[in-house]
Amino acid sequence: MTRCGLIALRQDRYQQAASQIQQALDHYHDVGDRQGEASALASLGRVGLRQGHYHRAAGQLRQALTWYREMSDPSGQSVTLNSLGDLFLATGRLTDARTQYASALRLAVQIGAKYEQARAHDGLATAHQASGVPAKARHHWQQALALYIDLGAPETQRIRAQLTVDGHLPTSRPTGSLST
Repeated sequence: MTRCGLIALRQDRYQQAASQIQQALDHYHDVGDRQGEASALASLGRVGLRQGHYHRAAGQLRQALTWYREMSDPSGQSVTLNSLGDLFLATGRLTDARTQYASALRLAVQIGAKYEQARAHDGLATAHQASGVPAKARHHWQQALALYIDLGAPETQRIRAQLTVDGHLPTSRPTGSLST
């Protein structure tokens, strides 16, 4: 159910995504699966974020993060911290966004989660660009691009275009740098 909801989310079918993920959340709650609950709740938070329901999304993401921490799940934490960074970025809270992305990046590097590393670098870049610090933005976009290329991720094209617009195509591989 959660997977179907995430597919609907990627296709911008928010009502369907929310409905399917809520069903999954209810099921996980009924069977006592805290890991499933945390995953579904984080997914609902991402749906809320995409719909602009920031207050609700923040609560869902924070609760999911609390559960992931209680379960010592660094992967879930990294994904959720990146989503919280996205939420703070969307609401103009750039310092908070950078803090969340930096935390996500540290965890993602520790566990070797390249996609979450790339997401964190991408978020840090966007936050730095919005804060008027283009050199740091460029550094993080270059790191994100190299990771996305390694993964064959569709985000590669968007990041490459951003760096081309800025006139700074990447010259190095990702270093796992945590500079924020």
